[in-house]
Amino acid sequence: MSRVNVSVTVDDAHQEQMMEVAAGLQAAGMQVEQTLETIGVITGSCESSQISSLSGVAGVATVERGQEVQLPPSDSPLQ
Repeated sequence: MSRVNVSVTVDDAHQEQMMEVAAGLQAAGMQVEQTLETIGVITGSCESSQISSLSGVAGVATVERGQEVQLPPSDSPLQ
């Protein structure tokens, strides 16, 4: 299995319970890296097979898989 980065948006009704939502995400298999309380987002990583279980955690509005961006080397003609 491969680990993927995820961003979880917490629903409006659970904004005051961010730590409880983060604990629920950890119990569902997510490694929580940041809890951004002001914007209602929790970031971290999990196995790709666990994404659907994160959606079932109380307080979760959305789960988005992280996108990788690769820039060309600084000496590349594609600038």
